[in-house]
Amino acid sequence: MRLTQLAFGLSLGGLAILVSATAAAAPQTPKDKPKPPPKGSKAGACGIKIIPLVVGNEWTYEPVTLASAVAEESIKRFTPNEPRKIVIKVASIDAPAKAGGDTVVHLDETVTWDISKDGGKTQKLVDHTVKTTITCLQGKKFDISPDAFWFAGEPGGAWDLTFDKLDRVKGTFTLVNGTIGEAPWGEDLVGHFSRASRPNSKAQLTGGKLELERRFQPGTPENINVKLGGPYRAEKVQVKITGRVTLEGGGMEILPSDWTSNDKTCQVTKDGFKCELPANWATIMTMANDVGILRTQNTYAHVYDLSDAKLQ
Repeated sequence: MRLTQLAFGLSLGGLAILVSATAAAAPQTPKDKPKPPPKGSKAGACGIKIIPLVVGNEWTYEPVTLASAVAEESIKRFTPNEPRKIVIKVASIDAPAKAGGDTVVHLDETVTWDISKDGGKTQKLVDHTVKTTITCLQGKKFDISPDAFWFAGEPGGAWDLTFDKLDRVKGTFTLVNGTIGEAPWGEDLVGHFSRASRPNSKAQLTGGKLELERRFQPGTPENINVKLGGPYRAEKVQVKITGRVTLEGGGMEILPSDWTSNDKTCQVTKDGFKCELPANWATIMTMANDVGILRTQNTYAHVYDLSDAKLQ
């Protein structure tokens, strides 16, 4: 597996290319305009409006094609397949242990994949569920776990890889009165992971360090149609991401078989084999208050539209 895939095999593997991510779907006539989903009527956790976090609320996303979504040539060679759908449900909410403490929202994210190998002639669908979290404190914190779909617009959950440490060393997802506001902001993350070999394998896999810098730029509100309907008056956020992964160990056994010293994104260091995230990684997310994330577009040029919502 290439180091870029290993490093960002969580939802980070789906960071988005900076192209026009909010291009509207084809105009609809009044008679065929789908009915939009109801807005959430209950107050969500931490007063957050951009995603109404209430137990039982559920969002379904499906891939769509936009003419504006084109991946760079350097990205196409390791672009993963798109899932058939992604369903995110608020499973439970842990209230703060004491006044002024954090609220933890637990999400179940079920991703449906087609694993058939006959070019789509038949379907073999499998579901994979990832448990993710949002940790919030009203007016001060809104931290989405890196394996969550909403972190980077790509379904997460790395196989045989576990983070034993993950720190937000600077910044947080800044909200203003429960919405994204107008000012740019950023956050930096540093984590350590370990990898487990597959059953009956004798492979000895090293752990490593992951570093990420995420910079958020709110855009101008605009109308958007998505798979479920519209138009919605929606907010837009562009997330530019830089980062690197370092595989621990100094021996040649950590080097991928296809790596050469001509690869300027990776180098052997005293701490291990270090690779930079390729340039131009970014995600664009479009959202409507009291409904949630309407559309994501990532660096692979994968676009996911909200196709169903069950909100209280």
